[in-house]
Amino acid sequence: MTVSNDLDYKLSSSLYRSLLILTDFWSGTRISPESLIVKVHDGGDGVPFFWAGTPIDIVNLPNYIGQDRSIYCFSGTYGMSLPTEENIKMLAVYYKNEILKAWPSGPYLLGGHCTAALISYEIAKLLTNENREVKLLVITELDVPDKRLITRLFRRIYSLLENQYIWSRSFKENFIDASKSLVKKLISKKDNDISINRELYCFSGYSGHIHLIYVRWGLLGYFSFKFFQRYWRNLALGGADFHIIPGRVHTPDGVIVAKIIKKLIG
Repeated sequence: MTVSNDLDYKLSSSLYRSLLILTDFWSGTRISPESLIVKVHDGGDGVPFFWAGTPIDIVNLPNYIGQDRSIYCFSGTYGMSLPTEENIKMLAVYYKNEILKAWPSGPYLLGGHCTAALISYEIAKLLTNENREVKLLVITELDVPDKRLITRLFRRIYSLLENQYIWSRSFKENFIDASKSLVKKLISKKDNDISINRELYCFSGYSGHIHLIYVRWGLLGYFSFKFFQRYWRNLALGGADFHIIPGRVHTPDGVIVAKIIKKLIG
């Protein structure tokens, strides 16, 4: 069994069944009985919001934008398969077609968290290529797309430093240990980091605007650095804005995210 209206990308039966089982635990109604997109909040006739991730990511959102608009959720590949180019693109095609069923006229409000946001990014490109208006694309905590060695090195160093929590030692000592760890991983070819594995989703330019939200001290502030942000701005041909907010590591404050989205929608 394959599920898709597109000739280029077919959603495999195994991935479809996995996503169907996962979303069966979500509270809400499906766009159609067999759809993988779930309406988690039934609002009014306003432009709906489509989120790639889980309902938990946006549990506060209905209180801020849900009075006159519905909110839909769809899942990424986390825990089921790697975010490969094939998986991301075939899911984007599938979800895009389902979104058009739910809201055929546009405009479109899209968002996503972490690797699930890759799908929203690809959906935005597909809709734009069809001359449909993407009014909003907002992404939270999605890692740097750049694959250059220097970026990979600093990404790994900051990740290891944050996970170690060894504050009794100097930054230099932690830096050296993290560097050694990365070199070992690169030599052994066992590193599956999204910015290193060449089989994973490869970013290409998006003609629209992107709003990116990151926790202030996620990866010890790595996401707020200019060299990190520059790559996103090179991808977003319509511009990119960064919102650095409080929260736990990889867990932005949900209320603040909801307020930002409300302000962006207007």
